[in-house]
Amino acid sequence: MDMTRFDINKIQRTPEQWSAIAFKSTTENNNQWNIAFGLVVAAVAASATSGITGALIAGWTLYSSFKKAKQIQRNQAAIREYGCIAHILDGDDFRGYVQQVGQDSVNKELQFASSQEYEFSNAAIDYIEDTAQLNESPQTLTSYVSPMLVPSDLVPTNINTSSSIHNPTHVIDIVREIASPIRNCIIFGIGGSGKGMLVANALRRIKAENPNRKIFYIDPKNEASEYGYTEGVVDVVRRKKCKNESPENICKWMDEVLDGTDEEIGYIEWANNQSESLLEDVLKVEAS
Repeated sequence: MDMTRFDINKIQRTPEQWSAIAFKSTTENNNQWNIAFGLVVAAVAASATSGITGALIAGWTLYSSFKKAKQIQRNQAAIREYGCIAHILDGDDFRGYVQQVGQDSVNKELQFASSQEYEFSNAAIDYIEDTAQLNESPQTLTSYVSPMLVPSDLVPTNINTSSSIHNPTHVIDIVREIASPIRNCIIFGIGGSGKGMLVANALRRIKAENPNRKIFYIDPKNEASEYGYTEGVVDVVRRKKCKNESPENICKWMDEVLDGTDEEIGYIEWANNQSESLLEDVLKVEAS
């Protein structure tokens, strides 16, 4: 007698149920919050920097926010009009969908999503990378997964792929590119990819090359594990955990940081008292 309740096929959802799960994921992954925060950043940037720089930052932020909104709308249209959901599902939902409908069906959906240039979930990207690594040759790979789905560095080739870091003429010093001369930067990356460490190293390079330059550091993330990044480097720190805060509260806090309060001097007054100053707003954009 079989005493186990284990059944890999126990959960079988209808196409309508899978579509509902995919549609729900487009509204519950903080995209709306990110868009709202982007609009706040645009307003703050326009008022806190020089005219041209503020306009450029605000324009880029607004463009990125509306582009994200457009991607959400396109994914929702893909669900309604084509029933294409594999590129949207993430985590256990994606794995359960593959288990139920099979790889062939999932591959067809991903092929179509790629041809339409839809945005892919992390689970879909991982699936594509794993598929690429399982194939033995470029011919097998291109017949199984569309080349459009696979980043170029994952496609097997017969050419020499030795890293160019061994050739001194091809080395790019990212920290120096940011710090010498100092330039406005927006740093993208997934969580844990090292964005904070990169910023910290750039600040150390800036300080080492000019110890008289004072650094005002704004940290809307406020994670204790990252305090060491700026210890002994920056001169003034203003921190607040902005995640899950309302746009109104974030704007109020930024106004206080820039204009000051009865208890703390603001950046504008502080900068006017320095011979050389640098405003470091740690808005590191996370890729999703």
